[in-house]
Parts: sequence; structure tokens; C-alpha cells
Amino acid sequence: MLTNAPHLTARLKAYDIYSDMVYAGLDLDVWEDTGGRSGDIGTLSQSKHATKNVDFAWEVLTKGGLRSRFLCGGGNKDYEELKKLYQSCSIWLAPTESEGFHQIPAEANLCGCLIVCNDYPHNGMDYANEDTAMVYHTMDECLECLRNPDYSRVPVMQAYLRDVVGDRETNMKRFAEVVGG
Repeated sequence: MLTNAPHLTARLKAYDIYSDMVYAGLDLDVWEDTGGRSGDIGTLSQSKHATKNVDFAWEVLTKGGLRSRFLCGGGNKDYEELKKLYQSCSIWLAPTESEGFHQIPAEANLCGCLIVCNDYPHNGMDYANEDTAMVYHTMDECLECLRNPDYSRVPVMQAYLRDVVGDRETNMKRFAEVVGG
């Protein structure tokens, strides 16, 4: 993934890695679970290209009459802006099909959101399973998850993201060691 985020580029240069590549991992020092929730459901609402995922999110939230906040795609967002959005929601709806490593739900979870996602096998959310997220197969199941959330899964996913996925800086150091011999 390429980035124009100056703080990440500075981290790369600190390890003598001159690249605009962002390494797998999360910026664990950025995201914070403050505990207070509004009950809103967050999701992506726009993309550069129309997708079934966006249509599904709009349909399920409208059909269910559920309160929601939307993250609009098509440009980089400031970390503080994202953190406030994530922290204002109690649930993050992630109806994705194929994303590579799906960063946004991971960030939302680290800010305290319960992740509700589909069971598509290549959705980029290996960290989302029946223990760590509420997984649905159909729209009716999705609505049931949103109406009856199981927040006990939030800390389980947070622990997995911290312990298994890890932070970018540590992963950059490991990469530099492997490449450097």
C-alpha cells in the first residue's frame, strides 16, 4: 500500500528504508478505546467506484431504521478525524468482499467498536471470526447482529490485533532485519 502520510515516511527513513510503502500492521499508538459510545453504527458510505458493499450497507441500515455515521471514501482522512468517528460509534459494519488487509474495521475495533462483517472467505479480515466479531451470512442475520450486539467480542479482537497483527513499526524493523541480512 502506498501512502503520502509524512509520519509513516519518517518512520521508514528512521530504519534506513527509503520507500513510500506502508508495512502490514497497525498504528497501535494512534487508536484508543475511550469506552463511551453513542450507539451509532459506522460504515463506509462512499467509494470512488460504486460497489455492492456500499449498497448493502445503505440498504441494511435503512431497512433496519438504525442510527449510523458514515466514513466517506475517496481521500485520506486525518487520524484525529478518523479516531473521533470510530470512537463515536459502538458498532462498525464491514460488508466487504475483497480488500487485502482490511484496515478500517481493525482501526475501528481498536477504538472500541464491535465489528459486524460478512463471512466472505477473502474479505481481508482474518482477524474477524465468531469469537472476535459478529459474522453474518444474510441481510436478516446482519440486522440481527446490529440489533443484538455482543460487545464481549470487542476485547478479544483487540487482543488479537495487538498480539498477532502487531504494530507497523515493529513489522518495519523485522522487515529491515530480513532484507538487511
